[in-house]
Amino acid sequence: MSSSTPTKDFESAEAYGLFAKGLKYIRPMLQITPRYLSQDDLTRLRVKCTEMDINSGTPQDEGLKVLELRSLSDTIAIAEERGVIDQDGIDASRGPSGCGNWHDACSLRDLFLPLFDQTSHAPDLPDKILPQIGPWKPFKEYRGDDYVDESKVRWRVINALDSSDGSTPDTICFIANEETLEHGKIFPHEFWCILRIGAIKLKSKGNENHQIAPVTIVSASGRHARIVQGYVDGPKGYILVRMTGMITFDGDQKQDSAKLMEIARWFLGSPCRVSTKLD
Repeated sequence: MSSSTPTKDFESAEAYGLFAKGLKYIRPMLQITPRYLSQDDLTRLRVKCTEMDINSGTPQDEGLKVLELRSLSDTIAIAEERGVIDQDGIDASRGPSGCGNWHDACSLRDLFLPLFDQTSHAPDLPDKILPQIGPWKPFKEYRGDDYVDESKVRWRVINALDSSDGSTPDTICFIANEETLEHGKIFPHEFWCILRIGAIKLKSKGNENHQIAPVTIVSASGRHARIVQGYVDGPKGYILVRMTGMITFDGDQKQDSAKLMEIARWFLGSPCRVSTKLD
């Protein structure tokens, strides 16, 4: 973690307690085959889980909307320009291979690489620098997390990006999972990323005036993906976690292209702070 001076919010008893307790609670769960956090876990950690609209980024809670998605028309135009899709849809040879959930998730991730600066690739991928699109750059202060047992990679955080101009402490990343995703439930390592990356950002120099550090995760397993998003709200004394419904890539090139664009809008979106207080 960064050794920079902590922000006032991070030093507050409420925020510090939520970060510290959550990281300590989750750490032992990271080096075992993942299971979902139980309702008891969420209660102990003071987590509020809600749904989030995948087409707008609007959460179904009293917190802030923190990401303004790129328009669908702009996203399609960028994807066509970068060769992500063509008139026939996704190039099937570049999609999920059927070699296991983690490998298929990585193949899905590879489809997004041309959308942003490829210097953010994992070390085993060749660098091919493309002009930057959108507000993101590689998040160099975060080294990544994963769990590999005797037989395979169980999960890995890849392509962590943060704000290119430093105006907000927001981040977005991709997690590839071997275990199957289940609607409405969160893995310990997904929650860990929200806390660990959020803590790094709020402790970083230049973020003294920010109270929250939202983390958006594109989480995939096999041919399934969803968006998980969260942040610590110290003043209110809880952690907000939002999840979208599941997107399934079923092998139809046209339909899969449309689904890919739904997720790409998040990678090309911009941080925002919009009140979504429910009436």
